[in-house]
Amino acid sequence: MMLAWVAGLYWWWKMGRDENLPEISLFDGYFLATFAFFIFGRVGYVLTHFAELGGWAEMMSILSKPGMSYGVGIVSAGVVIAKFVQVKEWEIWRTLDSLAVTLSLVLVFGSIGLLLNRGELPGDAIWIVWSLIQFVIVTMVRKNFRFYTWYKGENSVAQDGLAMLVFSGMVAVYYLGVSIIAANWWMVMALTLALLTSILIVMGRVRGVKVSVVQWLRNKKKREGK
Repeated sequence: MMLAWVAGLYWWWKMGRDENLPEISLFDGYFLATFAFFIFGRVGYVLTHFAELGGWAEMMSILSKPGMSYGVGIVSAGVVIAKFVQVKEWEIWRTLDSLAVTLSLVLVFGSIGLLLNRGELPGDAIWIVWSLIQFVIVTMVRKNFRFYTWYKGENSVAQDGLAMLVFSGMVAVYYLGVSIIAANWWMVMALTLALLTSILIVMGRVRGVKVSVVQWLRNKKKREGK
Protein backbone atom coordinates (compact mmCIF):
# COMPACT_ATOMS: atom_id res chain seq x y z
CA MET A 1 0.00 0.00 0.00
CA MET A 2 2.84 2.40 0.79
CA LEU A 3 4.40 1.79 -2.63
CA ALA A 4 1.02 2.38 -4.26
CA TRP A 5 0.60 5.64 -2.34
CA VAL A 6 4.09 6.90 -3.28
CA ALA A 7 3.64 5.94 -6.95
CA GLY A 8 0.30 7.72 -7.02
CA LEU A 9 1.75 10.82 -5.38
CA TYR A 10 4.57 11.01 -7.93
CA TRP A 11 2.23 10.55 -10.89
CA TRP A 12 -0.26 13.11 -9.55
CA TRP A 13 2.55 15.63 -8.98
CA LYS A 14 4.07 14.97 -12.41
CA MET A 15 0.82 15.50 -14.33
CA GLY A 16 -0.10 18.52 -12.22
CA ARG A 17 3.30 20.06 -12.90
CA ASP A 18 2.76 19.51 -16.64
CA GLU A 19 -0.48 21.51 -16.29
CA ASN A 20 1.39 24.28 -14.41
CA LEU A 21 -0.59 23.75 -11.21
CA PRO A 22 0.87 24.91 -7.85
CA GLU A 23 2.89 22.10 -6.28
CA ILE A 24 1.81 22.84 -2.70
CA SER A 25 -1.84 22.69 -3.71
CA LEU A 26 -1.25 19.41 -5.54
CA PHE A 27 0.19 17.86 -2.38
CA ASP A 28 -2.65 19.28 -0.26
CA GLY A 29 -5.26 17.76 -2.57
CA TYR A 30 -3.53 14.39 -2.61
CA PHE A 31 -3.26 14.21 1.18
CA LEU A 32 -6.94 15.15 1.58
CA ALA A 33 -7.91 12.47 -0.94
CA THR A 34 -5.75 9.93 0.92
CA PHE A 35 -7.46 10.80 4.19
CA ALA A 36 -10.90 10.38 2.58
CA PHE A 37 -9.86 7.08 1.00
CA PHE A 38 -8.84 5.47 4.29
CA ILE A 39 -11.64 6.90 6.44
CA PHE A 40 -14.55 6.19 4.11
CA GLY A 41 -12.97 2.99 2.81
CA ARG A 42 -12.93 1.70 6.37
CA VAL A 43 -16.49 2.88 6.97
CA GLY A 44 -17.61 1.08 3.83
CA TYR A 45 -15.93 -2.13 4.99
CA VAL A 46 -17.53 -1.88 8.45
CA LEU A 47 -21.00 -1.39 6.97
CA THR A 48 -20.65 -4.44 4.72
CA HIS A 49 -19.08 -6.65 7.44
CA PHE A 50 -21.05 -5.41 10.43
CA ALA A 51 -22.07 -8.85 11.71
CA GLU A 52 -18.56 -10.27 11.42
CA LEU A 53 -16.82 -7.47 13.30
CA GLY A 54 -19.04 -7.55 16.38
CA GLY A 55 -18.58 -4.58 18.72
CA TRP A 56 -17.41 -1.02 18.19
CA ALA A 57 -13.90 -1.82 19.43
CA GLU A 58 -13.39 -4.35 16.61
CA MET A 59 -14.78 -1.89 14.06
CA MET A 60 -12.31 0.79 15.10
CA SER A 61 -9.31 -1.51 15.40
CA ILE A 62 -7.72 -1.64 11.96
CA LEU A 63 -4.73 -3.65 13.19
CA SER A 64 -6.63 -6.52 14.82
CA LYS A 65 -9.53 -6.46 12.33
CA PRO A 66 -8.06 -5.10 9.08
CA GLY A 67 -10.22 -4.44 6.04
CA MET A 68 -11.00 -1.74 3.51
CA SER A 69 -13.70 -1.18 0.92
CA TYR A 70 -11.53 -0.03 -1.95
CA GLY A 71 -14.49 0.90 -4.15
CA VAL A 72 -15.92 3.23 -1.49
CA GLY A 73 -12.46 4.64 -0.81
CA ILE A 74 -11.83 5.41 -4.48
CA VAL A 75 -15.20 7.13 -4.89
CA SER A 76 -14.62 9.17 -1.72
CA ALA A 77 -11.15 10.25 -2.88
CA GLY A 78 -12.60 11.30 -6.23
CA VAL A 79 -15.36 13.36 -4.60
CA VAL A 80 -12.87 15.12 -2.31
CA ILE A 81 -10.53 15.94 -5.20
CA ALA A 82 -13.44 17.22 -7.30
CA LYS A 83 -14.48 19.57 -4.49
CA PHE A 84 -10.88 20.62 -3.91
CA VAL A 85 -10.42 21.41 -7.61
CA GLN A 86 -13.64 23.41 -7.61
CA VAL A 87 -12.47 25.50 -4.66
CA LYS A 88 -9.08 26.09 -6.34
CA GLU A 89 -10.89 27.02 -9.58
CA TRP A 90 -8.84 24.61 -11.66
CA GLU A 91 -10.15 23.04 -14.84
CA ILE A 92 -12.21 20.31 -13.17
CA TRP A 93 -12.57 17.75 -15.96
CA ARG A 94 -8.93 18.05 -17.02
CA THR A 95 -7.80 17.58 -13.43
CA LEU A 96 -10.13 14.61 -12.97
CA ASP A 97 -8.57 13.00 -16.04
CA SER A 98 -5.19 13.28 -14.32
CA LEU A 99 -6.73 11.84 -11.17
CA ALA A 100 -8.09 8.88 -13.17
CA VAL A 101 -4.59 7.95 -14.35
CA THR A 102 -3.25 8.40 -10.81
CA LEU A 103 -5.92 6.15 -9.28
CA SER A 104 -5.39 3.56 -12.02
CA LEU A 105 -1.71 3.40 -11.14
CA VAL A 106 -2.49 3.20 -7.41
CA LEU A 107 -4.81 0.25 -8.10
CA VAL A 108 -2.08 -1.57 -10.03
CA PHE A 109 0.33 -1.45 -7.08
CA GLY A 110 -2.51 -1.98 -4.59
CA SER A 111 -3.67 -5.13 -6.37
CA ILE A 112 -0.14 -6.54 -6.34
CA GLY A 113 0.04 -5.79 -2.61
CA LEU A 114 -3.23 -7.64 -2.03
CA LEU A 115 -1.91 -10.71 -3.82
CA LEU A 116 1.28 -10.68 -1.75
CA ASN A 117 -0.62 -10.20 1.52
CA ARG A 118 -3.64 -12.43 0.96
CA GLY A 119 -2.70 -14.70 -1.91
CA GLU A 120 -6.34 -15.39 -2.80
CA LEU A 121 -6.31 -17.06 -6.21
CA PRO A 122 -7.62 -16.58 -8.77
CA GLY A 123 -9.42 -13.46 -7.47
CA ASP A 124 -6.37 -11.33 -6.65
CA ALA A 125 -4.60 -12.36 -9.87
CA ILE A 126 -7.65 -11.34 -11.93
CA TRP A 127 -7.71 -7.98 -10.14
CA ILE A 128 -4.02 -7.42 -11.05
CA VAL A 129 -4.67 -8.15 -14.73
CA TRP A 130 -7.77 -5.96 -14.78
CA SER A 131 -5.89 -3.10 -13.06
CA LEU A 132 -3.05 -3.27 -15.58
CA ILE A 133 -5.47 -3.23 -18.52
CA GLN A 134 -7.36 -0.39 -16.87
CA PHE A 135 -4.20 1.67 -16.37
CA VAL A 136 -3.12 1.22 -20.01
CA ILE A 137 -6.55 2.12 -21.39
CA VAL A 138 -7.11 5.14 -19.14
CA THR A 139 -3.60 6.47 -19.88
CA MET A 140 -4.14 6.10 -23.63
CA VAL A 141 -7.54 7.78 -23.45
CA ARG A 142 -6.14 10.75 -21.52
CA LYS A 143 -3.38 11.13 -24.09
CA ASN A 144 -5.38 10.60 -27.30
CA PHE A 145 -9.02 11.57 -26.58
CA ARG A 146 -8.73 14.76 -28.67
CA PHE A 147 -8.26 12.61 -31.76
CA TYR A 148 -11.40 10.50 -31.18
CA THR A 149 -13.81 11.79 -33.83
CA TRP A 150 -16.73 9.86 -32.30
CA TYR A 151 -16.16 11.64 -28.99
CA LYS A 152 -15.61 15.09 -30.45
CA GLY A 153 -18.90 14.85 -32.34
CA GLU A 154 -19.92 18.23 -33.70
CA ASN A 155 -17.69 20.10 -31.25
CA SER A 156 -14.64 21.84 -32.69
CA VAL A 157 -12.54 20.48 -29.81
CA ALA A 158 -13.08 17.29 -27.78
CA GLN A 159 -13.94 18.02 -24.16
CA ASP A 160 -11.86 16.83 -21.21
CA GLY A 161 -13.26 14.21 -18.85
CA LEU A 162 -13.30 11.06 -20.97
CA ALA A 163 -10.43 9.39 -19.07
CA MET A 164 -12.21 9.79 -15.73
CA LEU A 165 -15.47 8.48 -17.17
CA VAL A 166 -13.71 5.46 -18.72
CA PHE A 167 -11.97 4.80 -15.40
CA SER A 168 -15.25 5.03 -13.48
CA GLY A 169 -16.93 2.70 -15.95
CA MET A 170 -14.17 0.08 -15.79
CA VAL A 171 -14.13 0.10 -11.98
CA ALA A 172 -17.92 -0.27 -12.00
CA VAL A 173 -17.76 -3.17 -14.48
CA TYR A 174 -15.21 -5.05 -12.36
CA TYR A 175 -17.09 -4.66 -9.09
CA LEU A 176 -20.35 -5.40 -10.89
CA GLY A 177 -18.95 -8.79 -11.86
CA VAL A 178 -17.72 -9.42 -8.32
CA SER A 179 -21.10 -8.44 -6.88
CA ILE A 180 -22.99 -10.72 -9.27
CA ILE A 181 -20.77 -13.67 -8.28
CA ALA A 182 -21.33 -12.82 -4.60
CA ALA A 183 -25.09 -12.38 -5.21
CA ASN A 184 -24.95 -8.90 -3.63
CA TRP A 185 -27.93 -7.53 -5.52
CA TRP A 186 -28.04 -4.15 -3.79
CA MET A 187 -24.49 -3.52 -4.93
CA VAL A 188 -25.35 -4.81 -8.41
CA MET A 189 -28.11 -2.22 -8.72
CA ALA A 190 -25.89 0.59 -7.41
CA LEU A 191 -23.02 -0.29 -9.76
CA THR A 192 -25.35 -0.68 -12.73
CA LEU A 193 -26.67 2.81 -12.01
CA ALA A 194 -23.09 4.15 -11.75
CA LEU A 195 -22.15 2.52 -15.07
CA LEU A 196 -25.22 3.91 -16.84
CA THR A 197 -24.50 7.35 -15.38
CA SER A 198 -20.97 7.28 -16.81
CA ILE A 199 -22.31 6.32 -20.23
CA LEU A 200 -24.95 9.07 -20.15
CA ILE A 201 -22.37 11.68 -19.14
CA VAL A 202 -20.16 10.64 -22.06
CA MET A 203 -23.12 10.93 -24.40
CA GLY A 204 -23.96 14.31 -22.92
CA ARG A 205 -20.47 15.61 -23.62
CA VAL A 206 -20.67 14.61 -27.29
CA ARG A 207 -22.69 17.36 -28.94
CA GLY A 208 -23.73 15.31 -31.94
CA VAL A 209 -25.11 12.51 -29.76
CA LYS A 210 -26.92 14.99 -27.53
CA VAL A 211 -28.56 16.67 -30.54
CA SER A 212 -29.56 13.29 -31.98
CA VAL A 213 -31.19 12.19 -28.73
CA VAL A 214 -33.09 15.46 -28.37
CA GLN A 215 -34.26 15.24 -31.97
CA TRP A 216 -35.39 11.64 -31.43
CA LEU A 217 -37.44 12.68 -28.40
CA ARG A 218 -39.05 15.53 -30.34
CA ASN A 219 -39.96 13.25 -33.22
CA LYS A 220 -41.38 10.71 -30.76
CA LYS A 221 -43.63 13.34 -29.20
CA LYS A 222 -44.81 14.45 -32.65
CA ARG A 223 -45.69 10.87 -33.58
CA GLU A 224 -47.56 10.37 -30.33
CA GLY A 225 -49.44 13.64 -30.88
CA LYS A 226 -50.76 12.46 -34.24
